[in-house]
Amino acid sequence: MSFKELYPFIFEIMFLLYLAAKSFHFRKKVRINPLAFLRDKGKASILWAMIGLVLTSFFIVAALHAFGIHLFSTWNFPTPYLALGVILSLLGAGIMVLAHHQMGTNWRIGLEKDHQVNLVARGIFRYSRNPIYLGLILMGFGIFLVIQDLASLILSIFTSYFFFEIILSEEKFLEKKFKGEYKRYKKKVRRFF
Repeated sequence: MSFKELYPFIFEIMFLLYLAAKSFHFRKKVRINPLAFLRDKGKASILWAMIGLVLTSFFIVAALHAFGIHLFSTWNFPTPYLALGVILSLLGAGIMVLAHHQMGTNWRIGLEKDHQVNLVARGIFRYSRNPIYLGLILMGFGIFLVIQDLASLILSIFTSYFFFEIILSEEKFLEKKFKGEYKRYKKKVRRFF
């Protein structure tokens, strides 16, 4: 197996291990379940279910790719695209991890309605209101550039769409929760970068 075949699968495994360890450590330290999306209802719960389905599909596509199996058309982009894919996926992971760290005890996956949280506007959040989602979207398109098939392109597009919908619902929630503070922050800092 080549680097091109193994990288997406290993990257996905490391991503899942990171999220599991981060969630476990957070729950142990803060004594709050960080998986707030499990308590969401309505449109948000459907969006999170779709994101779960897309990310699971991404994992399956990466696993099949590691064994040379492709569900749809493949492309053979020049080598610089492979390098760009690796760079984008690692950059996206770095942005996500940095944002997780800077959120501290305010970090959750989904909207937190049951516990007090503060608006985080420091560090990387001075440049992007949604660096975690930005990182995840970069990771998706990076993995597509490594796998180079139609399935990973479609999953990257769906990932971006569902995260954008989540962002819109979170913005409404944050405007209600933090009122003028969030509106001022929103005027200063763009949605992605």
